[in-house]
Amino acid sequence: MSALFLYDRLIEAKDICNFVAEIDRLNDHLERGRCVRLYGRRNFGKTSIVKNVAAKRWEARDPSRRVVVYVDFFSIGNLDDISFELTKAFNSAISRKRNLFERGLDWMRALKRVRPTWQPPTAEGGFGEFSIRTESGRSVVDFQDVITNIGNLTREGDLRFLIIFDEFQQIAAIPKADAKLRESLQTLDNETPVVVLGSKQHMLAEIFDRNKAPFASWGTTIELKEIPYDAYHDYIATRLRTVGKSIDIEASRHLQNLMDRIPESINRLCDFLADLPEVTRIDNVNIDNGLTILLDQTLSIYSQRYVKFTARQRLVLCALARRHYTSSVLAADFVNEVQQLSKSGIEKIVARMLDDSVVERVAGPDGELAYVISDPLFRIYIHRYKILLD
Repeated sequence: MSALFLYDRLIEAKDICNFVAEIDRLNDHLERGRCVRLYGRRNFGKTSIVKNVAAKRWEARDPSRRVVVYVDFFSIGNLDDISFELTKAFNSAISRKRNLFERGLDWMRALKRVRPTWQPPTAEGGFGEFSIRTESGRSVVDFQDVITNIGNLTREGDLRFLIIFDEFQQIAAIPKADAKLRESLQTLDNETPVVVLGSKQHMLAEIFDRNKAPFASWGTTIELKEIPYDAYHDYIATRLRTVGKSIDIEASRHLQNLMDRIPESINRLCDFLADLPEVTRIDNVNIDNGLTILLDQTLSIYSQRYVKFTARQRLVLCALARRHYTSSVLAADFVNEVQQLSKSGIEKIVARMLDDSVVERVAGPDGELAYVISDPLFRIYIHRYKILLD
Protein backbone atom coordinates (compact mmCIF):
# COMPACT_ATOMS: atom_id res chain seq x y z
CA MET A 1 0.00 0.00 0.00
CA SER A 2 1.31 3.44 -0.90
CA ALA A 3 1.90 5.99 1.85
CA LEU A 4 -1.10 8.05 2.89
CA PHE A 5 1.03 10.94 4.13
CA LEU A 6 4.09 11.88 2.09
CA TYR A 7 7.39 13.22 3.43
CA ASP A 8 11.11 13.17 2.62
CA ARG A 9 10.34 14.01 -1.02
CA LEU A 10 8.83 16.61 -3.30
CA ILE A 11 5.07 16.19 -3.42
CA GLU A 12 2.43 16.94 -6.04
CA ALA A 13 -0.46 19.39 -5.75
CA LYS A 14 -2.97 16.71 -4.64
CA ASP A 15 -0.85 15.87 -1.61
CA ILE A 16 -0.31 19.45 -0.40
CA CYS A 17 -2.53 20.47 2.48
CA ASN A 18 -3.98 23.97 2.18
CA PHE A 19 -1.78 26.93 1.07
CA VAL A 20 -4.43 27.53 -1.61
CA ALA A 21 -4.39 31.32 -1.19
CA GLU A 22 -0.60 31.45 -1.21
CA ILE A 23 -0.39 29.32 -4.36
CA ASP A 24 -2.98 31.51 -6.10
CA ARG A 25 -1.02 34.64 -5.19
CA LEU A 26 2.19 33.06 -6.43
CA ASN A 27 0.56 32.06 -9.73
CA ASP A 28 -0.69 35.61 -10.22
CA HIS A 29 2.75 37.11 -9.56
CA LEU A 30 4.41 34.70 -12.00
CA GLU A 31 1.96 35.60 -14.77
CA ARG A 32 2.69 39.27 -14.16
CA GLY A 33 6.46 38.68 -14.40
CA ARG A 34 7.12 39.75 -10.82
CA CYS A 35 9.98 38.84 -8.50
CA VAL A 36 8.86 36.91 -5.42
CA ARG A 37 10.39 36.01 -2.08
CA LEU A 38 8.77 32.86 -0.70
CA TYR A 39 9.46 32.46 3.00
CA GLY A 40 8.64 29.62 5.34
CA ARG A 41 10.11 27.34 7.97
CA ARG A 42 12.01 24.26 6.96
CA ASN A 43 9.83 21.36 5.83
CA PHE A 44 6.84 23.57 5.05
CA GLY A 45 6.76 22.44 1.41
CA LYS A 46 8.19 25.57 -0.25
CA THR A 47 10.06 23.68 -2.97
CA SER A 48 7.09 21.43 -3.75
CA ILE A 49 4.76 24.41 -4.03
CA VAL A 50 7.05 26.32 -6.37
CA LYS A 51 8.55 23.52 -8.43
CA ASN A 52 5.72 20.98 -8.60
CA VAL A 53 2.71 23.29 -8.54
CA ALA A 54 3.28 26.92 -9.54
CA ALA A 55 6.10 26.32 -12.04
CA LYS A 56 4.22 23.47 -13.75
CA ARG A 57 1.10 25.61 -14.10
CA TRP A 58 3.11 28.55 -15.43
CA GLU A 59 4.91 26.41 -18.02
CA ALA A 60 1.72 24.58 -19.07
CA ARG A 61 0.12 27.84 -20.23
CA ASP A 62 2.55 27.98 -23.17
CA PRO A 63 4.79 24.88 -23.11
CA SER A 64 6.35 25.58 -26.50
CA ARG A 65 7.87 28.88 -25.32
CA ARG A 66 8.11 28.73 -21.53
CA VAL A 67 11.22 27.41 -19.79
CA VAL A 68 11.66 26.81 -16.04
CA VAL A 69 15.20 27.13 -14.67
CA TYR A 70 15.44 25.67 -11.14
CA VAL A 71 18.68 26.42 -9.29
CA ASP A 72 19.54 24.81 -5.94
CA PHE A 73 21.96 26.86 -3.81
CA PHE A 74 22.03 24.40 -0.90
CA SER A 75 25.68 23.45 -1.25
CA ILE A 76 27.24 26.65 -2.63
CA GLY A 77 30.27 28.11 -0.88
CA ASN A 78 31.75 30.57 -3.37
CA LEU A 79 31.06 32.39 -6.63
CA ASP A 80 32.30 29.47 -8.73
CA ASP A 81 29.73 27.21 -7.08
CA ILE A 82 26.99 29.66 -8.09
CA SER A 83 28.23 29.52 -11.69
CA PHE A 84 28.30 25.73 -11.60
CA GLU A 85 24.74 25.45 -10.27
CA LEU A 86 23.31 28.01 -12.68
CA THR A 87 25.08 26.48 -15.70
CA LYS A 88 23.81 23.03 -14.72
CA ALA A 89 20.27 24.32 -14.17
CA PHE A 90 20.21 26.19 -17.50
CA ASN A 91 21.52 23.19 -19.45
CA SER A 92 18.98 20.90 -17.81
CA ALA A 93 16.08 23.30 -18.44
CA ILE A 94 16.85 23.67 -22.15
CA SER A 95 17.53 19.93 -22.59
CA ARG A 96 14.00 19.17 -21.37
CA LYS A 97 12.41 21.38 -24.07
CA ARG A 98 12.26 18.89 -26.90
CA ASN A 99 10.14 21.21 -29.03
CA LEU A 100 13.00 23.74 -29.24
CA PHE A 101 15.14 21.29 -31.16
CA GLU A 102 12.26 20.01 -33.27
CA ARG A 103 11.70 23.49 -34.69
CA GLY A 104 15.37 23.98 -35.58
CA LEU A 105 18.40 25.57 -33.97
CA ASP A 106 18.07 29.19 -35.13
CA TRP A 107 17.16 30.28 -31.60
CA MET A 108 20.72 29.43 -30.51
CA ARG A 109 21.95 32.48 -32.42
CA ALA A 110 20.67 34.59 -29.52
CA LEU A 111 23.32 33.10 -27.25
CA LYS A 112 26.39 35.31 -26.81
CA ARG A 113 29.87 34.72 -25.35
CA VAL A 114 29.17 30.99 -25.03
CA ARG A 115 29.42 27.93 -27.25
CA PRO A 116 26.14 25.98 -27.33
CA THR A 117 26.11 22.29 -28.20
CA TRP A 118 23.35 19.75 -28.60
CA GLN A 119 23.78 15.99 -28.50
CA PRO A 120 20.83 14.39 -30.33
CA PRO A 121 18.88 11.56 -28.67
CA THR A 122 20.40 8.10 -28.76
CA ALA A 123 18.68 5.05 -30.21
CA GLU A 124 17.42 4.26 -26.69
CA GLY A 125 15.35 7.46 -26.73
CA GLY A 126 15.42 10.58 -24.57
CA PHE A 127 15.36 14.24 -25.53
CA GLY A 128 19.03 14.67 -26.25
CA GLU A 129 21.32 16.88 -24.23
CA PHE A 130 21.98 20.61 -24.54
CA SER A 131 24.91 22.41 -22.92
CA ILE A 132 26.81 25.66 -23.06
CA ARG A 133 30.53 26.20 -22.63
CA THR A 134 32.67 29.28 -22.39
CA GLU A 135 34.39 30.47 -25.56
CA SER A 136 37.58 28.92 -24.21
CA GLY A 137 35.84 25.56 -23.76
CA ARG A 138 35.20 25.49 -20.00
CA SER A 139 32.08 23.57 -19.01
CA VAL A 140 31.14 26.05 -16.26
CA VAL A 141 29.94 29.43 -17.51
CA ASP A 142 30.04 32.51 -15.27
CA PHE A 143 26.59 32.89 -13.72
CA GLN A 144 26.32 36.48 -14.91
CA ASP A 145 26.79 35.29 -18.51
CA VAL A 146 24.15 32.60 -18.00
CA ILE A 147 21.62 35.18 -16.79
CA THR A 148 22.58 37.53 -19.63
CA ASN A 149 21.86 34.76 -22.11
CA ILE A 150 18.51 34.05 -20.52
CA GLY A 151 17.77 37.70 -21.29
CA ASN A 152 19.07 37.28 -24.84
CA LEU A 153 16.84 34.27 -25.45
CA THR A 154 13.87 36.21 -24.11
CA ARG A 155 14.45 39.21 -26.37
CA GLU A 156 15.74 37.47 -29.50
CA GLY A 157 14.79 33.81 -29.20
CA ASP A 158 11.04 34.21 -28.55
CA LEU A 159 11.26 32.32 -25.23
CA ARG A 160 9.90 33.07 -21.75
CA PHE A 161 11.77 32.07 -18.60
CA LEU A 162 10.92 31.48 -14.95
CA ILE A 163 13.99 31.41 -12.69
CA ILE A 164 13.78 29.73 -9.27
CA PHE A 165 16.56 30.04 -6.69
CA ASP A 166 16.16 27.54 -3.84
CA GLU A 167 18.03 27.96 -0.51
CA PHE A 168 18.77 31.52 -1.58
CA GLN A 169 19.99 32.52 1.87
CA GLN A 170 23.27 30.69 1.20
CA ILE A 171 24.55 33.64 -0.84
CA ALA A 172 24.69 35.71 2.37
CA ALA A 173 28.01 34.13 3.31
CA ILE A 174 29.65 34.66 -0.09
CA PRO A 175 31.36 38.04 -0.66
CA LYS A 176 29.94 40.01 -3.61
CA ALA A 177 27.43 37.30 -4.48
CA ASP A 178 24.39 39.44 -3.70
CA ALA A 179 25.71 42.44 -5.63
CA LYS A 180 26.64 40.39 -8.72
CA LEU A 181 23.34 38.50 -8.75
CA ARG A 182 21.30 41.66 -8.28
CA GLU A 183 23.22 43.38 -11.08
CA SER A 184 22.50 40.48 -13.44
CA LEU A 185 18.85 39.98 -12.54
CA GLN A 186 17.97 43.62 -13.09
CA THR A 187 18.95 43.27 -16.77
CA LEU A 188 16.07 40.84 -17.35
CA ASP A 189 12.85 42.19 -18.81
CA ASN A 190 9.70 42.84 -16.82
CA GLU A 191 8.06 39.63 -18.03
CA THR A 192 10.66 37.30 -16.52
CA PRO A 193 9.53 36.17 -13.06
CA VAL A 194 12.16 35.26 -10.49
CA VAL A 195 11.34 33.35 -7.31
CA VAL A 196 13.70 32.94 -4.36
CA LEU A 197 13.03 30.46 -1.56
CA GLY A 198 14.49 30.57 1.91
CA SER A 199 14.03 29.34 5.47
CA LYS A 200 16.94 30.77 7.47
CA GLN A 201 15.44 34.09 8.46
CA HIS A 202 18.60 35.51 10.06
CA MET A 203 20.53 35.00 6.81
CA LEU A 204 17.69 36.24 4.62
CA ALA A 205 17.59 39.41 6.73
CA GLU A 206 21.21 40.07 5.77
CA ILE A 207 20.24 39.90 2.10
CA PHE A 208 16.92 41.75 2.04
CA ASP A 209 16.54 43.87 5.18
CA ARG A 210 19.71 45.97 5.31
CA ASN A 211 19.02 49.42 3.86
CA LYS A 212 22.07 49.48 1.59
CA ALA A 213 22.01 45.79 0.66
CA PRO A 214 21.84 45.10 -3.12
CA PHE A 215 18.56 43.20 -2.63
CA ALA A 216 16.98 45.72 -0.24
CA SER A 217 13.26 46.12 -1.03
CA TRP A 218 13.55 43.53 -3.85
CA GLY A 219 10.57 41.40 -4.71
CA THR A 220 7.09 40.72 -3.38
CA THR A 221 6.90 38.61 -0.23
CA ILE A 222 4.75 35.52 0.26
CA GLU A 223 5.07 33.76 3.60
CA LEU A 224 3.95 30.21 4.36
CA LYS A 225 2.57 30.26 7.88
CA GLU A 226 1.08 27.47 9.98
CA ILE A 227 -1.83 25.70 8.34
CA PRO A 228 -5.06 26.32 10.30
CA TYR A 229 -5.83 23.48 12.71
CA ASP A 230 -9.22 22.73 11.14
CA ALA A 231 -7.83 22.57 7.61
CA TYR A 232 -5.07 20.15 8.60
CA HIS A 233 -7.52 18.11 10.65
CA ASP A 234 -9.73 17.60 7.58
CA TYR A 235 -6.66 16.58 5.55
CA ILE A 236 -5.56 14.06 8.22
CA ALA A 237 -9.03 12.64 8.92
CA THR A 238 -9.85 12.16 5.23
CA ARG A 239 -6.74 10.06 4.65
CA LEU A 240 -7.12 8.04 7.84
CA ARG A 241 -10.68 7.10 6.90
CA THR A 242 -9.35 5.25 3.84
CA VAL A 243 -7.68 2.75 6.20
CA GLY A 244 -10.54 2.55 8.67
CA LYS A 245 -9.15 4.93 11.28
CA SER A 246 -10.58 8.06 12.86
CA ILE A 247 -9.32 11.10 14.74
CA ASP A 248 -11.23 13.96 16.35
CA ILE A 249 -10.29 17.63 16.22
CA GLU A 250 -8.85 17.75 19.75
CA ALA A 251 -6.51 14.82 19.11
CA SER A 252 -5.59 16.36 15.76
CA ARG A 253 -4.64 19.64 17.46
CA HIS A 254 -2.57 17.71 20.00
CA LEU A 255 -0.70 15.91 17.20
CA GLN A 256 -0.12 19.11 15.25
CA ASN A 257 1.24 20.89 18.33
CA LEU A 258 3.55 17.99 19.18
CA MET A 259 5.07 18.36 15.71
CA ASP A 260 5.28 22.17 16.02
CA ARG A 261 2.70 22.41 13.20
CA ILE A 262 5.39 21.53 10.63
CA PRO A 263 3.74 19.71 7.68
CA GLU A 264 6.63 17.31 7.03
CA SER A 265 6.78 16.22 10.69
CA ILE A 266 2.99 15.97 10.98
CA ASN A 267 2.86 13.75 7.90
CA ARG A 268 5.66 11.54 9.21
CA LEU A 269 3.86 10.87 12.50
CA CYS A 270 0.45 10.48 10.83
CA ASP A 271 1.80 7.93 8.37
CA PHE A 272 3.31 5.95 11.22
CA LEU A 273 0.02 6.00 13.17
CA ALA A 274 -1.89 4.93 10.07
CA ASP A 275 0.22 1.76 9.91
CA LEU A 276 -0.40 0.69 13.53
CA PRO A 277 -2.70 -2.34 13.13
CA GLU A 278 -4.19 -2.35 16.63
CA VAL A 279 -5.28 1.30 16.58
CA THR A 280 -8.54 2.41 14.94
CA ARG A 281 -9.48 5.50 16.95
CA ILE A 282 -6.49 7.82 17.25
CA ASP A 283 -6.75 9.79 20.50
CA ASN A 284 -4.15 11.63 22.58
CA VAL A 285 -3.03 8.45 24.33
CA ASN A 286 -2.56 6.58 21.06
CA ILE A 287 -0.68 9.56 19.60
CA ASP A 288 1.71 9.68 22.56
CA ASN A 289 2.19 5.91 22.55
CA GLY A 290 2.73 5.90 18.79
CA LEU A 291 5.29 8.69 19.11
CA THR A 292 7.16 6.63 21.72
CA ILE A 293 7.23 3.61 19.40
CA LEU A 294 8.41 5.76 16.49
CA LEU A 295 11.23 7.25 18.56
CA ASP A 296 12.25 3.82 19.85
CA GLN A 297 12.43 2.47 16.31
CA THR A 298 14.57 5.40 15.13
CA LEU A 299 16.62 5.78 18.32
CA SER A 300 19.97 5.12 16.66
CA ILE A 301 19.36 7.89 14.10
CA TYR A 302 18.75 10.55 16.74
CA SER A 303 21.46 9.17 19.03
CA GLN A 304 24.01 9.47 16.24
CA ARG A 305 22.85 13.02 15.55
CA TYR A 306 23.10 13.94 19.22
CA VAL A 307 26.61 12.58 19.80
CA LYS A 308 27.99 14.69 16.97
CA PHE A 309 27.49 17.81 19.09
CA THR A 310 30.11 18.90 21.61
CA ALA A 311 29.42 18.77 25.34
CA ARG A 312 28.90 22.53 25.38
CA GLN A 313 26.48 22.37 22.46
CA ARG A 314 24.53 19.59 24.18
CA LEU A 315 24.02 21.81 27.21
CA VAL A 316 22.37 24.41 25.01
CA LEU A 317 20.31 21.80 23.15
CA CYS A 318 19.02 20.33 26.41
CA ALA A 319 18.04 23.78 27.68
CA LEU A 320 16.23 24.53 24.43
CA ALA A 321 14.48 21.16 24.45
CA ARG A 322 13.37 21.57 28.06
CA ARG A 323 11.79 24.95 27.35
CA HIS A 324 10.50 24.13 23.84
CA TYR A 325 10.19 27.80 22.84
CA THR A 326 12.76 30.27 24.20
CA SER A 327 12.32 33.99 23.67
CA SER A 328 15.93 34.83 24.58
CA VAL A 329 18.97 32.64 25.02
CA LEU A 330 20.76 35.50 26.81
CA ALA A 331 18.09 36.07 29.45
CA ALA A 332 19.17 35.41 33.05
CA ASP A 333 16.97 32.34 33.52
CA PHE A 334 18.32 30.64 30.39
CA VAL A 335 21.94 31.51 31.22
CA ASN A 336 21.47 30.16 34.75
CA GLU A 337 20.27 26.90 33.25
CA VAL A 338 23.60 26.41 31.46
CA GLN A 339 25.87 27.85 34.14
CA GLN A 340 28.97 26.26 32.62
CA LEU A 341 28.74 28.66 29.67
CA SER A 342 29.15 32.41 29.41
CA LYS A 343 26.67 34.59 27.54
CA SER A 344 29.12 34.99 24.68
CA GLY A 345 29.64 31.23 24.58
CA ILE A 346 25.90 30.60 24.39
CA GLU A 347 25.52 33.27 21.72
CA LYS A 348 28.21 31.69 19.53
CA ILE A 349 26.75 28.21 19.88
CA VAL A 350 23.22 29.34 19.03
CA ALA A 351 24.49 31.38 16.05
CA ARG A 352 26.24 28.29 14.70
CA MET A 353 23.11 26.20 15.22
CA LEU A 354 21.03 28.78 13.37
CA ASP A 355 23.44 28.65 10.43
CA ASP A 356 23.28 24.84 10.44
CA SER A 357 19.45 24.80 10.69
CA VAL A 358 19.58 22.87 13.96
CA VAL A 359 17.73 25.76 15.60
CA GLU A 360 15.24 28.22 14.11
CA ARG A 361 13.86 31.53 15.26
CA VAL A 362 10.12 31.53 14.68
CA ALA A 363 6.87 32.93 16.04
CA GLY A 364 6.04 31.00 19.19
CA PRO A 365 2.57 30.16 20.52
CA ASP A 366 2.29 33.67 21.98
CA GLY A 367 3.18 35.25 18.64
CA GLU A 368 6.57 36.47 19.84
CA LEU A 369 9.82 35.43 18.16
CA ALA A 370 11.41 32.47 19.90
CA TYR A 371 14.20 29.95 19.44
CA VAL A 372 13.17 26.33 18.87
CA ILE A 373 14.93 23.15 17.80
CA SER A 374 14.07 22.76 14.10
CA ASP A 375 13.18 19.06 14.12
CA PRO A 376 10.42 18.39 16.67
CA LEU A 377 11.23 14.67 16.80
CA PHE A 378 14.84 15.48 17.66
CA ARG A 379 13.62 17.91 20.34
CA ILE A 380 11.35 15.26 21.85
CA TYR A 381 14.16 12.70 21.69
CA ILE A 382 16.45 15.02 23.68
CA HIS A 383 13.71 15.80 26.18
CA ARG A 384 12.80 12.15 26.78
CA TYR A 385 16.14 10.44 26.55
CA LYS A 386 18.84 12.97 27.42
CA ILE A 387 17.72 15.69 29.81
CA LEU A 388 17.47 13.35 32.78
CA LEU A 389 20.71 11.64 31.80
CA ASP A 390 23.09 14.56 31.15
